Amino acid sequence: MEKCYKIENLYTNERGAYGLRNSYCLPFLSFLGEYFDSRDILVFQENLLEMTSKEIIEKYDLSEKDLENILKKYVISGIKNGATEMNIVSLSPTVTKRVFEEFGVGGKILIRAKDIEVIPKIYKKFEGLLGVAVDPYIDGDDLTNEVSEVCGKYKLPAYVTLYNDLEKTGMLNSLFNKPPINYIEDVGLLDRECYIYGGIYADKDDFSVMASYGAKVIVSPYDFLNLGQGIANICAMQGSGVTVQLASPINNDIIEEIRLAGALNRGLLSDCEVLSASEVLELALSKKERIKLDGDDSSIYEECEKIMERIKERI
Repeated sequence: MEKCYKIENLYTNERGAYGLRNSYCLPFLSFLGEYFDSRDILVFQENLLEMTSKEIIEKYDLSEKDLENILKKYVISGIKNGATEMNIVSLSPTVTKRVFEEFGVGGKILIRAKDIEVIPKIYKKFEGLLGVAVDPYIDGDDLTNEVSEVCGKYKLPAYVTLYNDLEKTGMLNSLFNKPPINYIEDVGLLDRECYIYGGIYADKDDFSVMASYGAKVIVSPYDFLNLGQGIANICAMQGSGVTVQLASPINNDIIEEIRLAGALNRGLLSDCEVLSASEVLELALSKKERIKLDGDDSSIYEECEKIMERIKERI
């Protein structure tokens, strides 16, 4: 029988013990997710992916202070749920770096593919902090190839959205006349430090290719379910030699992801012995210590309410 303990004992807000890692974070979409349902969030997500960060900021009339408050709210909530390391898809690298430093959070600042031209300008000031997020289905072949080149030149990790949606997976297959994993292999992304966000609709052969390059798969059990995308078969991924990490991009509750990851896979495989609590925790453990929050954050939440009222007027 597994050792008896409470999961809460591993992430309570104390110093001196490891925290948790949220491997893929979408603060602005998470902010919208507090006010809109999953159907609306999918529409927002598709629309946002079509725009540069500058276009998003202009569309919703967001000031730098607005971006900072939205990000601070996300980070504070994440810390309260045990996260000390967050890989954040950023609308403003400068603001994200400032918030990281203020709260002592670790992780990567992920530049969106459509903003990739900023990397040569900021690389030296952000050395060791940057990564690139790309969705080949939305960003297209030319930009996906450019991401691979930039990641290779600056030795940056690539976070590739792939196999997260059945329809998109089929369309990518038809568009490139090959499995999506072979497409990103051909453009060189698997030769980088590569993370696949999704993996739900990949098969054993796809996982084998990922494993052969050392690519890691990032899954979000709650958000995948909430968006109607499906259940990630973590056991199949691990059985093919793939390293799996957990994320909570929109829900921003890595503890809920840990609980669901085990429960869903036990139900999926009709086996109560797979993915014990301690095994799932390993998918989200950070080497960074827990963070203790001090001070009153009510003003940040109040400002975020005002920001949302303005956004609603522009939708």
